[in-house]
Amino acid sequence: MTDGETRIIGTVKHNLVDSTNRVHLAKAMRIVEGQERGTWCLMRCYNPVDDFEKLKKEWVKQEKTKSEKKRKKFIYLTRNIAEECGYLVWKDNHLVVFYTNDLQKTPSKHILDSRVKKEYDEGMLCCNGMGKVDRWQGGKVCIEVRLMSQ
Repeated sequence: MTDGETRIIGTVKHNLVDSTNRVHLAKAMRIVEGQERGTWCLMRCYNPVDDFEKLKKEWVKQEKTKSEKKRKKFIYLTRNIAEECGYLVWKDNHLVVFYTNDLQKTPSKHILDSRVKKEYDEGMLCCNGMGKVDRWQGGKVCIEVRLMSQ
């Protein structure tokens, strides 16, 4: 059982993801976007920072006092890592984004890319392996098609 904890996995819309996670999720989506079907990235999640809006407003106020050449981009805080949570960006015909709080372990990097052997192995360990996905193919009945690497 879950020992009083709820474990979830499901697809998400990019625009409903909080600001810190959205920045890294957009990077993961750019990595997978032009790749072949079955490519994936695993992105670790971050818990929201207290008073984020206040921090960002103060930063904007400080940057406005600087000349345009000296201004810097806002850096989203990633010190508050959400344990065993992640977004899996997977390439099918389109990008599909899954969220889960039931990973085997927390990824060691912001983004693990399935095209890099070491990161592929760690991603598989985090996700406790990946299986085959059934999908419709043309006008045929659901045929098992291997879409993810094992």
